[in-house]
Amino acid sequence: MSNKVAILDAGAQYGKVIDRRVRELGVESEIIDLNSSTEKLREYSAIIISGGPVSVNSLEAKPYNEELFELGIP
Repeated sequence: MSNKVAILDAGAQYGKVIDRRVRELGVESEIIDLNSSTEKLREYSAIIISGGPVSVNSLEAKPYNEELFELGIP
Protein backbone atom coordinates (compact mmCIF):
# COMPACT_ATOMS: atom_id res chain seq x y z
CA MET A 1 0.00 0.00 0.00
CA SER A 2 1.29 3.47 -0.89
CA ASN A 3 0.67 6.84 0.73
CA LYS A 4 -1.52 7.76 -2.21
CA VAL A 5 -5.18 8.78 -1.94
CA ALA A 6 -7.74 7.43 -4.42
CA ILE A 7 -10.47 9.82 -5.53
CA LEU A 8 -13.34 7.79 -6.93
CA ASP A 9 -14.94 9.76 -9.75
CA ALA A 10 -18.73 9.66 -9.77
CA GLY A 11 -18.97 12.00 -12.75
CA ALA A 12 -19.27 15.48 -11.23
CA GLN A 13 -16.79 18.30 -11.70
CA TYR A 14 -15.68 18.11 -8.06
CA GLY A 15 -13.20 15.28 -8.55
CA LYS A 16 -10.57 17.62 -10.00
CA VAL A 17 -11.17 20.18 -7.24
CA ILE A 18 -10.74 17.50 -4.57
CA ASP A 19 -7.60 16.23 -6.33
CA ARG A 20 -6.07 19.72 -6.36
CA ARG A 21 -6.88 20.34 -2.68
CA VAL A 22 -5.39 17.01 -1.59
CA ARG A 23 -2.21 17.73 -3.57
CA GLU A 24 -2.02 21.22 -2.02
CA LEU A 25 -1.80 19.42 1.34
CA GLY A 26 1.28 17.58 0.06
CA VAL A 27 -0.46 14.23 -0.45
CA GLU A 28 -0.27 12.35 -3.74
CA SER A 29 -3.69 11.54 -5.21
CA GLU A 30 -5.18 9.92 -8.27
CA ILE A 31 -8.65 10.15 -9.79
CA ILE A 32 -9.91 6.67 -10.67
CA ASP A 33 -13.18 5.11 -11.82
CA LEU A 34 -15.94 4.77 -9.21
CA ASN A 35 -16.29 1.06 -10.01
CA SER A 36 -12.56 0.24 -9.67
CA SER A 37 -11.63 -3.28 -8.66
CA THR A 38 -10.92 -4.28 -5.07
CA GLU A 39 -7.32 -5.06 -6.07
CA LYS A 40 -6.88 -1.53 -7.44
CA LEU A 41 -8.41 0.06 -4.33
CA ARG A 42 -6.01 -1.84 -2.06
CA GLU A 43 -3.15 0.16 -3.60
CA TYR A 44 -4.28 3.29 -1.73
CA SER A 45 -3.98 4.40 1.88
CA ALA A 46 -7.23 6.42 1.76
CA ILE A 47 -10.30 6.72 -0.48
CA ILE A 48 -12.42 9.79 -1.22
CA ILE A 49 -15.70 9.39 -3.11
CA SER A 50 -16.61 12.47 -5.14
CA GLY A 51 -20.20 13.45 -5.75
CA GLY A 52 -22.04 12.77 -8.97
CA PRO A 53 -24.49 14.68 -11.15
CA VAL A 54 -27.50 12.56 -10.09
CA SER A 55 -28.95 11.33 -6.80
CA VAL A 56 -27.50 8.09 -5.43
CA ASN A 57 -31.10 6.83 -5.41
CA SER A 58 -31.50 7.43 -9.14
CA LEU A 59 -31.47 4.55 -11.61
CA GLU A 60 -28.98 6.66 -13.57
CA ALA A 61 -26.44 6.74 -10.72
CA LYS A 62 -23.03 5.28 -11.62
CA PRO A 63 -22.39 1.79 -10.22
CA TYR A 64 -19.69 1.35 -7.59
CA ASN A 65 -17.73 -1.54 -6.11
CA GLU A 66 -19.65 -2.39 -2.93
CA GLU A 67 -16.59 -4.17 -1.52
CA LEU A 68 -14.85 -0.82 -1.05
CA PHE A 69 -16.70 -0.38 2.26
CA GLU A 70 -15.29 -3.68 3.56
CA LEU A 71 -11.62 -2.94 2.83
CA GLY A 72 -10.93 -1.10 6.08
CA ILE A 73 -9.36 1.81 4.21
CA PRO A 74 -10.35 5.25 5.54
